Amino acid sequence: IAYSGPGNDGWLKTVQIGNTGTIVNPQIDTLEFDTAYGLRPSMVPVATDFYAIAYRGPGNDGWLKTVEIQTDGQITGSVISSFEFDTNTGLEPHIINLSGTFYAIAYSGPGTDGWLITIEISDSGQIVTPAIESLEFDTVYAYHPRMVNVAGDIFAVAYRGPGNDGWLKTIGISP
Repeated sequence: IAYSGPGNDGWLKTVQIGNTGTIVNPQIDTLEFDTAYGLRPSMVPVATDFYAIAYRGPGNDGWLKTVEIQTDGQITGSVISSFEFDTNTGLEPHIINLSGTFYAIAYSGPGTDGWLITIEISDSGQIVTPAIESLEFDTVYAYHPRMVNVAGDIFAVAYRGPGNDGWLKTIGISP
């Protein structure tokens, strides 16, 4: 579980949930992945034992970090790799896997506009920089963007847009 903890720092906690849904072990291990600021984290598996966390970090910038979590819930060491994907503003990021080692992060960026970047993360948790591509999908307002794969290389982004109305846009992203 990635979350904002004491002091709005970024925290990661592993728990054990049994086959019947009962929480067997409420805390296996913890890691403070950002000691300054870690709001609204979004986490996705990268490969066996590796996970990526996108979040609003220090200065309200967009950050991406990777960690290793063993199948028994033990968090191995500390952060493996980190990348500040937006040095201006990176609010409400949501990360998804596109295909293989390629990922997309939708977020509210500079001017509270809607932004999307694509990035590569190796199977060992190393973030390949710089970002591959970026797209400003809404030039007026986009908050709380969430992405899903529709089919093949078509993705949908749902978000609170202009007028605080619900918006949905589709975007083509090659594998």
